Amino acid sequence: GSSSATEYPCPAGYYSNTTNLYSRDHCLVTPPGYYSDSASEVPTLCPAGRFAARNGTASSGPTYCDSHPSVCTEQASGCVETFGGYYSEEGAIEPTECGVGMYSYEGQASCIECLVGHYCGSNTTNMSAMLNNGGYWTNSDDLAGRCFNVTFCPTGMT
Repeated sequence: GSSSATEYPCPAGYYSNTTNLYSRDHCLVTPPGYYSDSASEVPTLCPAGRFAARNGTASSGPTYCDSHPSVCTEQASGCVETFGGYYSEEGAIEPTECGVGMYSYEGQASCIECLVGHYCGSNTTNMSAMLNNGGYWTNSDDLAGRCFNVTFCPTGMT
């Protein structure tokens, strides 16, 4: 057994604040929305702009195992960066859609109102789509983009 909570620390993705540990079986798996570095006594909320949908998240950001899963014996991943068109508040389990009239880029804690001269007709408009799509009547099927010739789009246009 151990005399302190850190004498035999839990691996990343697990935590424990108890003593007398001698096996990872005594550690608790980190729940969704949180991460636990190695030797964590309590889990930490994923930061805003990131999320953790599964148990055992090991860090606040990407880990070596996220980019090299074939060489890792355990799937210890980090909190995932929120996709463009979504946002994540601190401790998010999954990202939330921005909604019509709003956009975001990757890793955002909140969404931004669609810019003047652009339209955001999708629930998941990312910055690239808003800035680069649309612009011409031939692109009228685009759900987000630049306003068409001779039209005016105010802020938040859908």
